[in-house]
Amino acid sequence: MAKVTQPLGSSEARGSVGGFTFNTWRGIHTVKTRSGPKDEPSQLMLDMLALAAAATNDWKVQPQAQRDAWNAWAATRREPFWTGQDKRLTGYNWYLRLYVRRCLIDIFEHQPPPEHTIDHVISGLYAAGGPTGFDLAWDIPTWTDVAEYYVEVYLTHPLSAGRNATIHDAFRYNAAAASTGLMDVSPLAGGTYTAFARLLHVTGLVTPFLSRRVTIPP
Repeated sequence: MAKVTQPLGSSEARGSVGGFTFNTWRGIHTVKTRSGPKDEPSQLMLDMLALAAAATNDWKVQPQAQRDAWNAWAATRREPFWTGQDKRLTGYNWYLRLYVRRCLIDIFEHQPPPEHTIDHVISGLYAAGGPTGFDLAWDIPTWTDVAEYYVEVYLTHPLSAGRNATIHDAFRYNAAAASTGLMDVSPLAGGTYTAFARLLHVTGLVTPFLSRRVTIPP
């Protein structure tokens, strides 16, 4: 980064031109080499963006009465959040989230705001490591409506054993019917991983995440 006077022939310049980015910091005019995104978006990210775009387009064609119903429903709901402070969302944001979650478990039909409350939790969650991966297991539910539930798993990349991973470090790995009681997570390179698991109902509603950490030997 270099200090400059009269950037671009003016008293001040902000923004990028060509390969340079101009800015002002504490009254000092600066210019540095422009830097773009470090990584190209993965196919998984592109797929998620495509689903979000489809949900947005679907929202736009909904009758106004349907959008009003979602907004009224959203005013009475909160989304579980990893910090412990539940989030308040708009009707559109709720519609988008539930739409995407249901598509990821191959449920594509339209639905009104769901009148459902999740009364269950995952119990007995544990991870048993092996040489090339691990089994993530939970107690097989005996609920009468178990067929309506999935266990959705997010997984980190291998991280330092001393790092306390959060859901922001993880990507969606897979979802399995809650009645299976087991998900095989492999193959994996050696390292320490954190798996986050939550219940996912067929409406798209979810519970807060539980997490388990496991180390795969090098």
